[in-house]
Amino acid sequence: MNNLIVQTSLPAFNGSCSLDAVGKYTLDNILDYPSESQVIDIMKANQIVPIFAVTPDATKYYSGLSQLIQPSGLASLTSDSSNILQVLDQQYEKITSNIEIHQEGVRESGLELEFNSKCNGAINQETNKCKNLRDLLDVSFGGKIAFNSCPTNNKEQKVRIRAAGMPLYFDAMLEIIC
Repeated sequence: MNNLIVQTSLPAFNGSCSLDAVGKYTLDNILDYPSESQVIDIMKANQIVPIFAVTPDATKYYSGLSQLIQPSGLASLTSDSSNILQVLDQQYEKITSNIEIHQEGVRESGLELEFNSKCNGAINQETNKCKNLRDLLDVSFGGKIAFNSCPTNNKEQKVRIRAAGMPLYFDAMLEIIC
């Protein structure tokens, strides 16, 4: 197995926006570029849902990144990029017709979460996702929160449930009585 180690003498990216008026990174001789994980963290923290519209030869490079950022879209452009509007429209439709909820933050040991959903008027199912939605108003989620062991230090827990890529969330303050 061959390993490639890339080292830079520049300090790590500081997490601040350093673009000039035309969108050029201004600290390229002072700070390193942001890492993939820093970009992902910033996108998630700011609820940014990217659509990667790339040439066919670049698709393989963006496929892994698109899988790490959910929700996101990935599509190939034609060689002259004449299909850009069609690609953006299709990816936007794909992203907005799916919704997934999840617990945000660190899961406490002993905490069990179960989600169920009712999508497009269908029967309740044990899942945290709805796909191919006709209308976001035609969806409902429910769930069950349980502890299978008693926490030793913190008897009060906050659980945040968030819809992926949306500014919607639900906070539950739990007082665990053992």
